Amino acid sequence: MSARGRAVPAGAAALLAIAGLLVAATLPAFAADESIRIREVDLRSFPRVEVTVSIDGAGPVSPSAITLTEDGKATAPLDVRRLADSGRTVDVVLAIDTSASMRGAPLAAAIAAAIRFLQALPPGTGIGVISFAGVPQVVAPIGTPPAVAESRIRSLAVAPDTAMYDAVVLATRMFRGTAQRNVVVLSDGQDNISSGSLSTAAGAARGAAVTVFSIGFASADAAALRSLASATGGTFAQASRDTLAQVYGRFARGLSNQYVIGYRSSSPAGSQISIGVGTGRTADHAVVLTPSSPKQEAPARTTSADGPLWRDVREFLRGPAGLPTVLGLTFLASFVLFAMLFGPAARARRERDLARRLAADFDPGDERRPDGGAAHAWIPAPLAAAAARLAHAGGFAESLDGKLERAGLPLRSGEFLALSVVATLLGALAGGLLMRGILFLAIFAAAAAAIPSVLLGLAIRRRMSRLHGQLADTLTILASSLRAGHSFLQALDTVAREIGEPGAQEFGRVVAEARLGRPVTEALNDLAERVGSDDFRWAVMAVNIQREVGGNLAEVLDTVAETIRDRDTIRRQVQVLSAEGRLSMWILTALPIMVGIYLLRVNREYLSVLWETKTGTVMLGVAGSLLVAGIAWMRRMVKIDV
Repeated sequence: MSARGRAVPAGAAALLAIAGLLVAATLPAFAADESIRIREVDLRSFPRVEVTVSIDGAGPVSPSAITLTEDGKATAPLDVRRLADSGRTVDVVLAIDTSASMRGAPLAAAIAAAIRFLQALPPGTGIGVISFAGVPQVVAPIGTPPAVAESRIRSLAVAPDTAMYDAVVLATRMFRGTAQRNVVVLSDGQDNISSGSLSTAAGAARGAAVTVFSIGFASADAAALRSLASATGGTFAQASRDTLAQVYGRFARGLSNQYVIGYRSSSPAGSQISIGVGTGRTADHAVVLTPSSPKQEAPARTTSADGPLWRDVREFLRGPAGLPTVLGLTFLASFVLFAMLFGPAARARRERDLARRLAADFDPGDERRPDGGAAHAWIPAPLAAAAARLAHAGGFAESLDGKLERAGLPLRSGEFLALSVVATLLGALAGGLLMRGILFLAIFAAAAAAIPSVLLGLAIRRRMSRLHGQLADTLTILASSLRAGHSFLQALDTVAREIGEPGAQEFGRVVAEARLGRPVTEALNDLAERVGSDDFRWAVMAVNIQREVGGNLAEVLDTVAETIRDRDTIRRQVQVLSAEGRLSMWILTALPIMVGIYLLRVNREYLSVLWETKTGTVMLGVAGSLLVAGIAWMRRMVKIDV
């Protein structure tokens, strides 16, 4: 009714009603031109939440037009960035059906639409192509230049059968790195030859974090394609030859228009939240479970340690060159520690050899210089004195001195203990830089503290092995000297001058003790105890008995020397035959430890359940116990006494 009271003509009213119906009918179509989907919800930095959304509209969407809700309440985003600006790339694998039913016009339409799809993707997208008929084939691996991928798509040819599920599994194995993973599957028929099933393909895609977008072409198995897309968070579309290019274009827009929305959640840890994202015309929501404990934010530091230089150092260590740098410094520190531990002993041996050969007035048994010398001047005196007091208070100073003496190291117990303390501090520092955790700092510190003791044990075994290897020659020299008419003490002095290290040092000490008035029998018995070899004890026992009861000592020494040579021959044969077993023991021992350390470095969250859950702790304890039992069992298997 107008202001003047005239009614609107009936024909005009009918026209307006028809126009209104037409407008109403077109509104859903326009609304359907744009849809939004939540691709991923990142809760690793909770309470900060990052939501990745895909908008397959006609063009880019303004970040200000995106709205966000949490549990139905509007939330202001902290930042909205395009996925490309967040530093994450996108990889896409096209899986195209080339079965016999695609021959002719259908394959031509699929090729043309696929090429238009590749051209619509943003620059920097990783592109891969798979064709599948009876056997899936990788036409172009991910990272192939677009021009090369297009030329290979144009060369596709048909073949019998359809192995769609195997093609999806093959596509999931093509992805590498942290890029977003997408597979677009086009099929016009039903799978009839795959070795796997629909559940196998969907499980492989979910396991590789792959999203599958499926297109049903002509008489395709729409139910299977829809299930495959739904199981992986993707979408399904039915297409004909006329609409195939439009469907591909919608998928391309969705991959191009992706945004990362960051906001701070107000929900408590361990709760279920519903996140909604919309653009005014379309919306999507996702329900997620927040972590049981929020990530602790590091407090702001105002000291000079947080300056630009220190921040640069931390960023460098966290980058790709950080791990090689830390490993290099660790190996360098180990080499310096090894050089400091064994270098002085090597220099002392060379000086004694030189002095002996030049007939200098140098006592070969004087291994430790009374003034401390330069052999261990690198250890701070206060630290060595404090460590010596600790060793005496603990009651292990005497036994540790005996081990150092057997190893031939110019160190005392206090100096060795100080060296262990330094190694512990270096190990704790390395553990803190590599793993950034109190538990692993303690593990690295304990492992580093054990290194000097392990090296000491190796030095003892190496020196004792060399002494044992010289025993047969020593007995031969003694027998020859006795046959030449020398006394037994003169024969020992000849051995000290003629035999090489470390035998010269030990027999020189026996001669020096005998000249100072100690009985030769006691000096030889102490020598046998220091060496710790059964063959040495038996040889000394035979010498002492023969000297007491009388007889041809030279003949006895020759017999003992021949027996020891025969035993050494058998022992070396056993060592050769058991070498493979011993090598396997070391490999099997080191393999789980090194793999565990590697996984802690590259994927800490994957192993965190072992110490964050009760079941994981039990599993870790059982695994450690089995490892120790296996090591003990393997050692018993490869250790053969001769």
